[in-house]
Amino acid sequence: TSFGSTNWSVLFGGSAVTVQSLASRLNSLTGAIFNVKDSTYGAVGDGIVDDRAAIVAAITAATVAGGIVFFPPGTYKTTAAIAVPFDVQLIGCGSSVSIIAPAHAADACFTFVSTAGARRWATIAGLAILPGAPHAGALLSLSPSDPILLRVYDCHLGNSSADGNVFTTSAGTTSEVIFDSCYFAEGNLVASSVRATVRNCRFVSNAGRLSRITGLNLTVDNCYFDGTLYSGAGTTAVTTEAYIGPATSAAIAYRVTNCTFSAPFTNNLVAIQLNNVAGTAISTSVVHEDGN
Repeated sequence: TSFGSTNWSVLFGGSAVTVQSLASRLNSLTGAIFNVKDSTYGAVGDGIVDDRAAIVAAITAATVAGGIVFFPPGTYKTTAAIAVPFDVQLIGCGSSVSIIAPAHAADACFTFVSTAGARRWATIAGLAILPGAPHAGALLSLSPSDPILLRVYDCHLGNSSADGNVFTTSAGTTSEVIFDSCYFAEGNLVASSVRATVRNCRFVSNAGRLSRITGLNLTVDNCYFDGTLYSGAGTTAVTTEAYIGPATSAAIAYRVTNCTFSAPFTNNLVAIQLNNVAGTAISTSVVHEDGN
């Protein structure tokens, strides 16, 4: 706004600030964003080098006062589980370009942890978690006993190597999770007793594995369940062959709206399994089915 002067001004957030002031504001961001490829941490992102230590170092730095651990485009190989505390956000450039590739056979890729009495948010967004080797553990999990609030946005979760659950937590965890605009490939979202909100997501199954949601307190809206390739149904345990259903015999509270279920509904495969036990509470459900 005053180009040519010794300390000319620019618009920043709708207000005129001097160049020196702008530089100071931008420099202050270095304490809030921790780029895993920064030389301080040293991630390579080529899918070959083990980047776990670099990611852990960036998370450790962000833990001091909270912050964003940033993943530029790349494929980040990890060889063991990584713990993520509350107030740390894992952010990529989009699930098609920022990819976490766990190369270990078990354990979660990321486990989100909290401390007693703390109920603050952790976030993961704009990332794909695609195992680079057969993986029987969950991709994302919550600490068994500590409450935490977890938001997962714009993530691609799972592939043909992900033989475990996409997300899991123990039944005793008093936490809340939100999944929005995510793609679940051949894996389960196991919410147990955690309150889970799932919206604008797509669940895609393969021939032998149904991609589904299990839990007791679920809000599911505007999701698409594609089981056209699934042929693994056939047992008498219908609970394990429902796109949405409880994992135990406890009372449930479901709110399912504006969802599409596409599959050959045969061999005990159902869209929603309701648990007919005393105390079952079903909120308003509007289910659109596309299938037989």
